[in-house]
Amino acid sequence: MQEAWRGKIGWDEVLPVELEHKYRLWERTMHFMSKCAISRRLFAENYDDFTVHIFTDASAYAYAACAFLRCEFKGQVTVKLMAAKARLAPMKKSTIQDLNCWEQL
Repeated sequence: MQEAWRGKIGWDEVLPVELEHKYRLWERTMHFMSKCAISRRLFAENYDDFTVHIFTDASAYAYAACAFLRCEFKGQVTVKLMAAKARLAPMKKSTIQDLNCWEQL
């Protein structure tokens, strides 16, 4: 997407062959998303302990963060996704340190 924006390609324009190829590769990797299901229930009815785990990452292309809830009851552990966000990196040149700051917002 960023490459299309950088190239100032309009919505009605045909993508250059190289970008179309990259898009088709990405599209093929996304077929599994229709099978992805996320439970709304976070807490087990009973728990002995719970902790929140947050992970962040950034690259030159995007930054993301996700939060998981880890519940433990009688030695059995369950982990649930609480929230996740991903964003494309800003178009202006940013350092990885800048993106690491953005990912924490």
